[in-house]
Amino acid sequence: MKHNIDNSTRAAVRSLAIAFEAYHDYRAKGDHARAAMWGKIALRYQSELDVMLISESSVEFQQYLAEQKEQAA
Repeated sequence: MKHNIDNSTRAAVRSLAIAFEAYHDYRAKGDHARAAMWGKIALRYQSELDVMLISESSVEFQQYLAEQKEQAA
């Protein structure tokens, strides 16, 4: 099964990485308010990414099943 990562998935991964890095930077500096804000943003991007990957893998799995059905016929 091939894994094709589209641009929206790449953008979500980049956004998650940026938010996660900002969270750790502000936490290390002791700015807990900004760390909390970036932590919430990171969680939002993580949730969006989870939904993208689940729907993408579901589509790929349906294609795989269709291919197996064709080969069996």
